[in-house]
Amino acid sequence: MSDFSPIYLRGPFDAEDTINDTNGPRTYLWNVEEYRTDNSAELSQENIPTLGIEDTLLASFQSREDLSLNGTATGNRLSNFGFSSDSPRKALMEWIVRFESLCTELQGIGYLYSDEVVNRFFNPTDEDSDGGVLVETCSWTYEEGSPFAVDWNIDLFRGRGVMDSDTRNRNKYIENQQRDWIEDDGNKYQSAYDNPMLYEDGGNSYPLGNIEQQRVEINVDFDVFELVDSDSGENLIVPTSGAVARINIQGSVTRSEFNTRAALVEFCNRPQKIWVGENTEIILRDVFMDREYEGQLQDFNTTWSAEQNEVVDYNLELVTGSTL
Repeated sequence: MSDFSPIYLRGPFDAEDTINDTNGPRTYLWNVEEYRTDNSAELSQENIPTLGIEDTLLASFQSREDLSLNGTATGNRLSNFGFSSDSPRKALMEWIVRFESLCTELQGIGYLYSDEVVNRFFNPTDEDSDGGVLVETCSWTYEEGSPFAVDWNIDLFRGRGVMDSDTRNRNKYIENQQRDWIEDDGNKYQSAYDNPMLYEDGGNSYPLGNIEQQRVEINVDFDVFELVDSDSGENLIVPTSGAVARINIQGSVTRSEFNTRAALVEFCNRPQKIWVGENTEIILRDVFMDREYEGQLQDFNTTWSAEQNEVVDYNLELVTGSTL
């Protein structure tokens, strides 16, 4: 694989756009480790009584194609290119927000998709081409001990989007995410936050201790309308929801972070009393990406073993949004 990523998305585009319009930044999919395609057909089968299996009547005039790619993005590699920060940490953060901004309910007719690995090029602005791609899901995962790398995954539909497009909204998302980042000091990046924290409505705060894994997934639901006697790229794709983000964190906290054992016990009991299923707004402070997430907890699980009675392992999932 070359030094430059051979796979990228650009857009989104509107129906009146041409390929020369500079819609949105290119987002390169780095270090692709797995590339999967799923081609399926609407296959009609007519089994006639008394006839053998070789005489079953078959007909298929509709099809769809889904793509799924995953890989690893590294700050050390990103910082070597002119369009990223010289700081490996900050270069990785910049790539993450560009990647996240792909998944929205405002994808227009789709994204341009260029893939030199398997020689595929989908251009939504050309009616004679195979259409573009729409982003259903994108996610990234950070693992403890790897501050300059994240694993990523993206799921795509081939086809033509039937929705509004707002490149300005995508660019605004990128700008807003980077607004409060601290300037680099040489090739180092210092987080604006000291510790990951959980804040509940009302002002109480709780340390989240050691983050072992953090995963962010953004998803948009679509209906795919498969056209008769057409290529998969001509299918019409319509959003049925807005974008939803889910943040999953696995970590551990210790008695020393709560000062008393009673406070650690309260951390374990808090989910069933206040946090889960009680319409409580929660804010998570993310040290890795220097930002906060607002929403409600979908799940919060704790494990307290007899062998390590000063340590509590936990797993939480927050769905971002506004509390009614």
